Amino acid sequence: MKKLYFGITLIIFCFAVFIVYVLSEGPETQKQPYKIGILNYAKVADPSIQGFKHGMTEHGYLEGKDIIYLYEGPIGNMSELISAGKRLIAQEVDLIYSPTTPASQAAKQVTEGVKIPVVIGPVSDAVGVGLTMNLNHSDVPRLTGVVFGLQEEKRMEWLLKLAPKIKRIYVPYNANDLSPQNAVKKLRIVADRLHVRLIEHPILDLQRLTDFINNPPVEAEAIYLPTDSLMASKTPEFAEIARKKKLPLTCPHHPGVEQGALFSFGFKHSSLGKQASRLAAQILQGISPADLPIEHAEFYLTVNLKTAKDIGIHIPDNVLRQADTIIK
Repeated sequence: MKKLYFGITLIIFCFAVFIVYVLSEGPETQKQPYKIGILNYAKVADPSIQGFKHGMTEHGYLEGKDIIYLYEGPIGNMSELISAGKRLIAQEVDLIYSPTTPASQAAKQVTEGVKIPVVIGPVSDAVGVGLTMNLNHSDVPRLTGVVFGLQEEKRMEWLLKLAPKIKRIYVPYNANDLSPQNAVKKLRIVADRLHVRLIEHPILDLQRLTDFINNPPVEAEAIYLPTDSLMASKTPEFAEIARKKKLPLTCPHHPGVEQGALFSFGFKHSSLGKQASRLAAQILQGISPADLPIEHAEFYLTVNLKTAKDIGIHIPDNVLRQADTIIK
């Protein structure tokens, strides 16, 4: 009798193990990795992508295991960006991350009619360039991300704190990009309030960009690079001519100060990419982009004391105390 009971118990145990195995789909079963497509307009935004990937890793999504990234590199042409976006759609990506305004516009266009979420950022003015009509409750339910809308006004104020005597400010920008176009519109209002004159230079012929960089207007007393991914990518060249002519140069991003600009007041690409990754992780966990309001980036003041010395500008101690980063 004991042998019979033992046999029945063994059968029940084996059957239970089998049921658990079937319900768990076996010990080797693993979900296919997510596919995240990346659209980027300019190389200057590559640190945002690295920050995004680092953030996704921190949120538990390991590259190669949990996520596969599809990225062709920076594409500085709108029609080619759209073509690259369509290729991502054809590869059935689960999400598109688009640093820069042109890339985000392309991402919005190619996802029209398909249920693929888009995380944007850095983007200067999502409303102004037509990506959405409302940051808190987007009218484009598949889209969320990070913007930095108030940077131009604050950065102009910082420029006048560092060089209070200047009155004429050179503003070159890519006339083919809506982001700097909107930035310059805001700058005009700020310039009127602060009683300075902008020397605007909309650049249409990008083949002659080097000539424009090397020959700023003779009356210019400072150079202001707006939130413009193309101009930002040329910061080292602008810094060289600014140093030669002893002009204060301000750029929209921290790396530009490392490359020789006098200062920046704006986002850090890597930090903004990490911020965007948190939104992407929530989407992969099942939260709708429509339930994730578009966020504002944090701004940082970065000052280059070596550049200040080279162009003959004294940075007051009260300004240095407010700087997040000082480059010596």
